[in-house]
Amino acid sequence: WNAITILIKPLKTFTRNLKRMLRNNSSDAKFLRFVKNDPLQHDQVPLSWVEALIRWNELIKKGNSSSVPVLILQGKKDTTVDWRYNVGFLLKKFPNIEVELIENGKHHLLNEEELIRDKVFSSIHRYLTDDV
Repeated sequence: WNAITILIKPLKTFTRNLKRMLRNNSSDAKFLRFVKNDPLQHDQVPLSWVEALIRWNELIKKGNSSSVPVLILQGKKDTTVDWRYNVGFLLKKFPNIEVELIENGKHHLLNEEELIRDKVFSSIHRYLTDDV
């Protein structure tokens, strides 16, 4: 993340896009094949999208905290985002959140193998139906 925030301006003098690298971010092989063969998936990421993500990160850091209750479901095998940093940040920013780490869950929790997906949907159902 630090490297891309530093290199974004020099990169813009050479290109407008970065090659998108598909990751093994689900344990559901059928879903991964679908994404790989989906004609609507892009093979490049516009640098403007990366710049927008950088701006959004700066904006949320400056934003106010909120006590709204929120459930965060996070896969412990997610390699797409820095989930450890994100969860720590969210716990500080939103003190009234519940974090549930999903064992063996990757980035696409709703598109995981059946056992993981069932756990995710069960957690969502529990959170939405528990008396608060």
